Amino acid sequence: MDSLAYQVVESAFHPTALVASAAAILAVAYLSSALTQPIVRRIAFRLGFLDYPDAERRLHAQAVPRLGGVGVFVALLVAGSVAAAVDSGGHFLTQLPLILATTVGGALLFLAGLADDIKGVPPVGKLLVQTAAALIVYRYGFRIQHAVIPGGFVIDLDWMALPVTVLWIVGLSNAFNLVDGADGLAGGVAIIALLATAASAMVTGDQPIVWCSLALIGAMLGFLRYNWPPARIFLGDSGSLVVGFLLAILTVKGMSRADGAVYGIAPIFALSYPLLDTGISMLRRWLRGDSLSRADGRHIHHQLQALGLGPRQTLLVLYGLSAFVAALGLSATFAPPELTIAVAVAGAATLALILVYGAQWLEYHELIEAGASIGSAVMTARQRVQDKIYARDVAQMVARARTTNELRAVIEDSADLFRFTHMELRWGTSRAIAPVRKVSPIDPSRLWALDYPISGKRGRKEPLFLCVWCSVDSIRAAGAERVTKIIASAVEQWIVHHEEEVHTGSFENYAGAKSNGVAGPVDIAGHVAKGRERSVSKGTKALEVKSLS
Repeated sequence: MDSLAYQVVESAFHPTALVASAAAILAVAYLSSALTQPIVRRIAFRLGFLDYPDAERRLHAQAVPRLGGVGVFVALLVAGSVAAAVDSGGHFLTQLPLILATTVGGALLFLAGLADDIKGVPPVGKLLVQTAAALIVYRYGFRIQHAVIPGGFVIDLDWMALPVTVLWIVGLSNAFNLVDGADGLAGGVAIIALLATAASAMVTGDQPIVWCSLALIGAMLGFLRYNWPPARIFLGDSGSLVVGFLLAILTVKGMSRADGAVYGIAPIFALSYPLLDTGISMLRRWLRGDSLSRADGRHIHHQLQALGLGPRQTLLVLYGLSAFVAALGLSATFAPPELTIAVAVAGAATLALILVYGAQWLEYHELIEAGASIGSAVMTARQRVQDKIYARDVAQMVARARTTNELRAVIEDSADLFRFTHMELRWGTSRAIAPVRKVSPIDPSRLWALDYPISGKRGRKEPLFLCVWCSVDSIRAAGAERVTKIIASAVEQWIVHHEEEVHTGSFENYAGAKSNGVAGPVDIAGHVAKGRERSVSKGTKALEVKSLS
């Protein structure tokens, strides 16, 4: 921390007054929340506002009240009044419009969440209220207009400030709502993020943010007393939406410079767990083709418990990771310039490692398969394009074939180009065993077949198939469907224009090709690779491609 930061802190806070004010706000918020929760529990039991267990997502043993947000909201109102009273420097007055707008937005979310806890509110309804709350605070001064990235560079978001601000608030409100799925998780994650926010605000000299952060910390500590496993009350939407909304505002305001530019990575790192868990959930559902709003029981905390960790062990793991990443964010923000980029890169690498190895450990096979597919596409992009080019070349040769024997020769002799074990045209079902003379010396039990139907011949009951056999060890077997689709389309067009050539005995005996005017197998490789030299080996057979120029 440089000398300027010390001067800012020293001018903004007097140590004795700071400690006394902080202790008062924290104590009032904690006591207000802790004393209100038992009252709310009794009311919830009496009125039946309970969260009942199920076999998928709600794993608690018995019905639990879900109105913990009421106690948190009451504690925030009381602690906020105390914070305003102890603000001897008039700092609250300078930000009064934003404070009032935040209070109004939080009240709207509290009422919407309470209605959802009691009767249920459609997701669209909650989304509209969240957007309205975000627009209210944007109108009265909260906006993400400038972002500072590692290295001291400032990005001006210009017209994107509004959509980015609304997306941040709405997204984080929903993200924190998803986090409230395990006993003690929401409260602990919020406290860690708020501690990082308060520390940053002290460095930048933003006293109102320090007080507000302490008020929310105290309220969450009072709630956590009753939400620690096994939970006696849940936060509910009345609490999670409000807390997520406040976290979105406080982390950005507390991690901004005096000129309003927000330190880009600090809020993201402070809220790493809810953002990461929500991002993974959305990606999993999208990959599965499910609705993005569809709830499931496969969040990170669910998966940890499914692996055998107890509720408290799960919390300790997630608390530790959240605190570590939040500390990295603060270090990257306030470290000397020569270390900022290094710390930021280390933090990003840590998150990447957590994501990669965590996906395997947590058995997120959606992410594993997506990563494997992307990696395969990158590594084999040229090979895939090459397969399709060769298939187009073969399709042109199919179009030039004069007889069914020439057509069959083109099909069978082109198999080597694609590293297929064998390829041919066959009437009727193609589930028969591959021709032994064609697949030897490969063990037939190591083969799999692809049957691509061709509908060019009319008036025949049996369908015609383009049949491909591949070894399970083939490095290019994944391209079989792409290749056969192109070649089969060309064969279909050929049959349409040569129906008089196609009869019951067509494609039954390749050996007849020589006796019908075709001088042995067609030189597929020579036509495809004209003008260059190449060697393709398959088993004991080598296909030499020589220059025809």
